[in-house]
Amino acid sequence: MNKNRCILLICLFCLNSAWGNSITDSAWSYYDRRAEGSIGLVADSSNINKAMELFKRSLEANENDPVSATGLLQCYYYKGRFVYTDEIQKRRCFTKGIEIGETQMAQNPKTASLRYWTALLMGEEAKTKSKFTAAREGVATKFRNLMREALSLEPNYLNGMVHMYIARINHIAPRIPFLMPWPSKETSEKYFETALKKNPEKIIIRHFWAAFLKDTKRKGEAIGILQKLVEVKPSKSSLLEDTFELTEAEKLLTKLQQ
Repeated sequence: MNKNRCILLICLFCLNSAWGNSITDSAWSYYDRRAEGSIGLVADSSNINKAMELFKRSLEANENDPVSATGLLQCYYYKGRFVYTDEIQKRRCFTKGIEIGETQMAQNPKTASLRYWTALLMGEEAKTKSKFTAAREGVATKFRNLMREALSLEPNYLNGMVHMYIARINHIAPRIPFLMPWPSKETSEKYFETALKKNPEKIIIRHFWAAFLKDTKRKGEAIGILQKLVEVKPSKSSLLEDTFELTEAEKLLTKLQQ
C-alpha cells in the first residue's frame, strides 16, 4: 500500500468516526428530551422516534457500537412503556428490543449495559403475557442471570440500579422447588441494602424497598419511607419514569394506611 493511499484511508476512517459520533450525540440529545409533550404518563413519540432513527443510523455505520446499541435499547424500553398504550403494541416493541439486545450481546459480550437493558425489556415483555407463559419461558431466571452478568462486568453501572433489580426479582419471583429454587428474601434484602447505600435518593429504589418491607411484615418502616417519598418531586431527566414510581408509591401508602 503506497503512502498516499494509506493517508486517504486514515482520513476516511477519522471522518466516518466523527460522523458516527455526531449522529450518536444528536440521538442522545433527543433521548434526553423524551418527556417533552407528554400528557400524564403518556409520552409524545416525536423525540423518542428521532432518537431511535439516529441510533439505528449510527449502528448502520458501525454495527458493533455498544453505545449506540444501548441507546437504541433504552428507546425501545421507553417507547414500550410510555408511548404505546395498547398491550399488543407494547409487546411488539419490547420483543423487537429484545431481539436487538440479544444480537448485540453476542457481538459485545463484555458490555454490561446491553445485558441490563435487555433484561429490563424482557421484564416488561413478560408483563404483557400471562404469568403462566412468563413462568414457562423462564423469564425471571433469564432476568436475574442477565443482571448478575451485568453486575460482574461493571459493578458500578447506573449506581446501584443493577443491585436493586437483583433484589427486586428475588423479592417478587415465586420460589418453585426444583424448577426455580433461587428466589430468596435474604438475598433480596442484601442487594436492596447495597443499592440504598449506593443511591439512597433514587425514587425507584426507595419505592421497591418500601414494597419489600411491607411484604416482610415491616409495615411501619414501609409507611415511614413512603410518607417521605411521596413528597419528592420527579427528576426532569427521568420525568415519566419517576412520576410512575411516585404514583405507585402513593397507591401503596394509601393501601397501607387503610
